Amino acid sequence: MTVYQKVRQSALESRLQAAAPDSKVWPRLVSQSPSLSNQPALAALERRLSSREQIVLEGPAGSGKTVLCLFLAVHARNCHFVYLEAQRWVPTSSGELLSEFLITAGCDHDAAVEVLRRGQLAVILDAIDEAPWRAGGASLADAVAALSEEISGRAGLLITSRTLETVPPLEALSAKAALGGIHPEDVEAFLAQYAGGRSGVSSLVERLRNMPFRESIKYSPLILRRLAEGLSVKGEPKNLAELFEQMADFHIGRECSKPVSVSTPGSWQAAYSQDDKHRDLVNALVFGSPREGHTISEDAFRRVVQEMLRPDVLGARALVEISTLMAEHPLVTVRYRPDQMGRDAYLVTSSHDWVRTALFPKFLTDSCFESQVCVSEVWHTGLPHPEDFVRAWEHLGSRAAQSLDTLAGLVSTKDQAEGVSRWLLAQFFSSETVAEAKTLIFSALARIAYKVVPPHSSITEYVDLEGIVGGPLMVEGTTLRLNRPDQCGNMSGVTFQSVEILLEENGPAFLVLSNCRLRQSRLIVRTKASINLAGCFLEDAQIVVCDGATLVLNACTFDPRTCLFPENVRGLESCVQANVAAALHRSYVLVEVLRRLVGGVNPARLEITKKRSNVGEHNIYKGVVRDLQSTAERIVDIMIKFGFVVRKPTGGVKRIDPTGAFDACEAARFITQPNTEGRGPMTTAILAELAK
Repeated sequence: MTVYQKVRQSALESRLQAAAPDSKVWPRLVSQSPSLSNQPALAALERRLSSREQIVLEGPAGSGKTVLCLFLAVHARNCHFVYLEAQRWVPTSSGELLSEFLITAGCDHDAAVEVLRRGQLAVILDAIDEAPWRAGGASLADAVAALSEEISGRAGLLITSRTLETVPPLEALSAKAALGGIHPEDVEAFLAQYAGGRSGVSSLVERLRNMPFRESIKYSPLILRRLAEGLSVKGEPKNLAELFEQMADFHIGRECSKPVSVSTPGSWQAAYSQDDKHRDLVNALVFGSPREGHTISEDAFRRVVQEMLRPDVLGARALVEISTLMAEHPLVTVRYRPDQMGRDAYLVTSSHDWVRTALFPKFLTDSCFESQVCVSEVWHTGLPHPEDFVRAWEHLGSRAAQSLDTLAGLVSTKDQAEGVSRWLLAQFFSSETVAEAKTLIFSALARIAYKVVPPHSSITEYVDLEGIVGGPLMVEGTTLRLNRPDQCGNMSGVTFQSVEILLEENGPAFLVLSNCRLRQSRLIVRTKASINLAGCFLEDAQIVVCDGATLVLNACTFDPRTCLFPENVRGLESCVQANVAAALHRSYVLVEVLRRLVGGVNPARLEITKKRSNVGEHNIYKGVVRDLQSTAERIVDIMIKFGFVVRKPTGGVKRIDPTGAFDACEAARFITQPNTEGRGPMTTAILAELAK
């Protein structure tokens, strides 16, 4: 075993030790497969994968997917498991996918091939939903499908994901399963193994029964372990984001109370023990690191510590002591790890998505200004997973406005604007985002877009779609028939111009288009196939599928005015609608103009909203719409044109007075649930005229 392989194995063992040392109780599986359903996950998966089967495991953040994978990789006895995070795998088109996988995972290649020959190898691809759809020379969907085919019958394969929609169709797939949490009968035993002899486990079990969460959440290993370790829940959290934040606060408080060797005023130990400075240090390390972690030089680590803790003296020995203290930190780990040249360096890792979700709200406050400045160039690469954070808006309540104001203020480059806009759009279009938050997200999106998108420009002009989709291969003016099962079901980087793609009976069972562009083209599916479009750009495109076929869009961009999809399409919430930036500008300003023309809006009683009279026109343009005053002025002119308001001079001031045609109830609906089309005749007419 090489030094790198030993380091890699040691890192896996350290991650497992920090996450679940000596765990004896595991979540149960939920599956349509009788041999998996309601079985303890560890034993069932080890048994099936040792038999060279291929399984997809689904579960939300914190459900225990990664810990389960690590335990298999470190402790499994009946099979040799090779673990790799999907985002670390950069497949090429060379065809040697298993060899690439083993090398990237840090395995002894020859030894792994020998284990494969004996039929005792299984590979684990963890968190496929967090990996880029295209990396290196190959599409990830193509690579996973090819790897599955290459090892079918020779080795086991386990793929984990938050959602099954991100997993490409696999012909050799044996079963799909989901982690369903610790079985209620096993909860007390699970708590006892982490309680460290503390009393009160039985009363904690009773409290858990009364928590307003479904069992897969409140009985997840992540939540149960923190409660067993002493987390005292403040009140009853209403959602997972609220509980995550309490968990982060608990861990920061516990780390600050750890005894350190010296704690004199001005020392790094004294600063490390202060809640605010400790949080700044954690934030700078978490949001300055990609999810897979990275190695930083001694000088870079010194700068972070110096700027966050501001000690009077900070020598090389102090950095080693800090890394030792943070080697098992529950939120971010720092380990001394010399580089290949023998120079001092440190490995920083924060792989848990719940940590980013938990820390992000307080990171977006003035009290964390120091850490914001420290990671000003890279913080947007460490955003929480949007699917996790979408539940945070209800918890944030009045803090949401301040958080989004700070978020918009932090954006300073086009790269940041693109990343943050896509992150916010995924939450804006999510059905789980509360209506009150959508108004605020609209406002933040418009301000971010306005910073970097010239007025009257479309989103396609500020996002370099040509560099992302539509490669050099062009198919134009033809009909492409897929009518044999052996035809390729994967296409990547192709531009289809005026093309009709026909997936006919007896054609391939799945079709994956990744990073393609469809212009004035049609995709017609006449067989019960699985269709997945990932990272595609659609202009004047029509997709028609027969009954029994499934269509999933993943992170695509499309023009809703010219594209047609079937009603059962999935994944639209992950997509960006073309020209949405301009539409958001208009809708955002209309929300703010209407807000100034009506009284306080009660979301529970929209019908009682009253219109104000004689509003000074200059007051309509004050505040958050001042940068978009020309659009606000045009909205007022349109409302006057349609008779919704009148402008009348009063002394030296022009006043705007809503007429009888002004519908305050509709205005309130639009303010609380804005969209780009309108919520009734009045707002629809205004937006339609504004778009001309």
